[in-house]
Amino acid sequence: MFGTPQRFQPLLSVLWNCLRTAVWVSVGVALQVPKPTTAQEIRVVRDSPACDSCRLTLEHLVTFGEREGPGRVMKPTAMARDSRGNYLIAHGDGGGHARQVWVFDPDGAFVQTLGREGDGPGEYRSIRRIDVLPGDTLELFDVRLRRRTTLSPDHTFLASQSYEAAGFPGSARLPDGRLVLRQHIRTPERVGYPFQLVDRSGKIVRSLGSLNPQHRPKEEVKYMRSVASSPKGSLFWTIGYGDYLMELWDTTGARLDALQRETKWFEPYVSELWPITPDGPTPQSQVRIVKVDSENRIWTLVRKAKEDWRMILRSLPGGHEEDASLIQNVYDWVLEIVDPDTGELLVSQVLEDREYVRFLDEDLIVSYREDSVGFPFLDIWRIKFVSPQAFSLLDRSSR
Repeated sequence: MFGTPQRFQPLLSVLWNCLRTAVWVSVGVALQVPKPTTAQEIRVVRDSPACDSCRLTLEHLVTFGEREGPGRVMKPTAMARDSRGNYLIAHGDGGGHARQVWVFDPDGAFVQTLGREGDGPGEYRSIRRIDVLPGDTLELFDVRLRRRTTLSPDHTFLASQSYEAAGFPGSARLPDGRLVLRQHIRTPERVGYPFQLVDRSGKIVRSLGSLNPQHRPKEEVKYMRSVASSPKGSLFWTIGYGDYLMELWDTTGARLDALQRETKWFEPYVSELWPITPDGPTPQSQVRIVKVDSENRIWTLVRKAKEDWRMILRSLPGGHEEDASLIQNVYDWVLEIVDPDTGELLVSQVLEDREYVRFLDEDLIVSYREDSVGFPFLDIWRIKFVSPQAFSLLDRSSR
């Protein structure tokens, strides 16, 4: 009696489908959920910063290192800063593997070392990641032992957890504590993927980071990618060392966005040129370190050949770059900031001639140097944005 006449059912079905689609579209817009992209949907980021007169400055905060004594430092393999302002630095102490963590106070004074060499509780073989959790609980990740060690805020041992994967040097932490690790595993089900999603139990959940997972032995640079977590939930950005392709992924393996930086001084490549000689090709530009800030802007520090690199190489002993410690002589460091929401390059600036090794926190950067007799030091710099036009990178509402 109250049924719908049969002749109206097709029309009502169409109306219902339209209403359901409109609801889902509205929800998607409200939540700002990106759709997966295809290989062709890549936005190009070209030269022409959004603020021509803006510039970045570095303010020196503190130096770590001693010529003699327990506070001597080397180039860090992992580094973090706790809520009390203390710096935690893992370094090789003359070798390639960090077996301890050096703790310094906010003024740069040495406080203590954590751990020792070994395989037992509180012992390490190669620390390559340090995470500071709420309340200053620490998690230290050992690439050789494939293990996570948890320390209390007063740095006493609490627990350890084995890991199936070991790509801690190139990794990002998601809000739920899972890690995205840069590790190319050449098994049939994982080959061709540069990243592994690892849960809190240390198990690999999924291989990620490629739309077309293929492995070509002579194209290893394709798997040399940096990763940084996004402030927009369990998403992460990956940036290619040799292609400057910025891609946004979710934990299902779907690519949600992609931006390609195009500039005359960065030519994408899949294999590295070596050795670098004065009469050879121009040294390749390389995306060395990256971060994504709280406003979802992508910061990259790119190494590119100086204009007079040939002359510099000819002045070096032997006429070519045999020693990796001399690499700073022929490269400039370019700091760039890209806003993926607009697809704009916000700033591109050559920094002062130092060897920059990592970003730290929201606005700090770390550089490495050696004094006149070869002793190593680390310097911490605060990045400041200067704008004659009151154009603020730190306040989107002013744009």
